[in-house]
Amino acid sequence: MSITTHDLQDLLDQKESPCVSLFMPTHPAGPETRQDPIRLKNLLKETEQQLREQGIRSADARTWLDPLLKLLEDEQFWRHQDEGLAIYVAKDFHRAFRLPLSLPELTMVESRFYLKPILPVFMYGGTFYLLALSQNHIRFFQGSQDGLQELCIPNIPLSMEEANQTAAGEQSMQWHTKAPIAGDQRAAMFHGQGGGDDEAKSRISQFFQQVAKGLHEFIHDAQAPLYLTGVEYLIPIYKDVNTYPHIKEDGVTGNADEKNLHELHRQVWPVVKANADHGIEEAKIKCEELLGTNKASHDLKTVALAAHEGKIDTLFVARNIQQWGRIDVMHNHVETDPTKSAESLEILDFAVVQTLLKKGTVYALPQEKMPGRTSLAAMFRY
Repeated sequence: MSITTHDLQDLLDQKESPCVSLFMPTHPAGPETRQDPIRLKNLLKETEQQLREQGIRSADARTWLDPLLKLLEDEQFWRHQDEGLAIYVAKDFHRAFRLPLSLPELTMVESRFYLKPILPVFMYGGTFYLLALSQNHIRFFQGSQDGLQELCIPNIPLSMEEANQTAAGEQSMQWHTKAPIAGDQRAAMFHGQGGGDDEAKSRISQFFQQVAKGLHEFIHDAQAPLYLTGVEYLIPIYKDVNTYPHIKEDGVTGNADEKNLHELHRQVWPVVKANADHGIEEAKIKCEELLGTNKASHDLKTVALAAHEGKIDTLFVARNIQQWGRIDVMHNHVETDPTKSAESLEILDFAVVQTLLKKGTVYALPQEKMPGRTSLAAMFRY
């Protein structure tokens, strides 16, 4: 399965220690796919050894890892991989995520799940919404980097005809979410409605007001950006009546009725990614400007303790870099270690987890693109 922001929250909420985090590159196709189960088998042996080092009996360790051992013989599982596989295991908890990014071959046994390797998935908004506008059929989707999922919005009209019938009192009905029958060509034309273009536009606007109201009620507390797609003249009409605060200016024009999920995603994803990249670059520039003031820092100790205190608004962390050490939050003490030990934790991931738990934003970047080219940098809320 792919990963969502809800999954990320589940991982953050897991407090049953020890927590196993396992990562490996995978291959969607080709002869290399035969090596992926072998790679997992080797990582599981290493994981079992780490569990034993933390005082877990061998029998208990094998019981924990049993769901993953079964994956080794699951041909169907290995036929449907992406570029990377992330697996999280704790007592009575195990999740496996196929991810569209290359992951290091790594296993970690810590007091919390290790999240830093998967963060690039969430750099592009994690989740976005797409509203496909048409007079024939309104469609709504939740999307991510690897696809779209169609959702039903309760209590909205799904077509102009449905909206007009209710407005005219021809039917006494509640809006419903049943899609039109395949091949149904019902349409309310933009031109030639008997009252001219202004009247037709007014009817479309009233229709979209109902859609916008129902949509806002459905996702009112969400933070994900909303993108629009549809023929060009419909998009500004909807924007005029929109009440969802996170709507994006950029949209995708064209007849949405003629596009399937794959086509819609292929067209909207470059727009979503470009917006995300622009936002990341702006945040990075702002952070670089603030470094050296009390509003930002790239000092490891300062940032780690600020993350625990909930002071961080935006955190930048370098990918594929680990900094081991010990943190004593009671005495504001951070000590680094050159290598991993039984008492140490990964300080960069500690800052990531604490920032996410306190509802901050985290960006994982290659070190050469980090503010100040450091391993950790943050902008503070106060």
